[in-house]
Amino acid sequence: MNFDSSEKFMEATWTTPVTMEREEYREVMKSFLQVLQECKPKKLLTDSRGAGYVIVPNDQDWINTNIYPQAAQAGLSQIAFVLGADLFVSISLEQMADDSQENKDIKEVLRQRFFDDYDKAKKWLLS
Repeated sequence: MNFDSSEKFMEATWTTPVTMEREEYREVMKSFLQVLQECKPKKLLTDSRGAGYVIVPNDQDWINTNIYPQAAQAGLSQIAFVLGADLFVSISLEQMADDSQENKDIKEVLRQRFFDDYDKAKKWLLS
């Protein structure tokens, strides 16, 4: 994880294994939220090209209830997801982000986009 305080820009690289247990994933997400709350980035580049964990609907709901609102409260306003080759991981991320937009408080303050190219994602965030 990298944080540029002058740009309020954070980059997180996810390498979650396919075999990760749900509780372990949730603990990782709680720890990540703590970092977001401490650093208060406005822009987040989520590099998911190395992620193997498919976020199942129950975990998506949990993230949308327990992570997204607090991240937005901490000042996060943009997320760029860089997707990898694993179709199931990519779909689960897109579904999670789409579902987060059902919360009007999130929809009003947090813009999210998906990219297959790291440089394009970073350029969008920093423009």
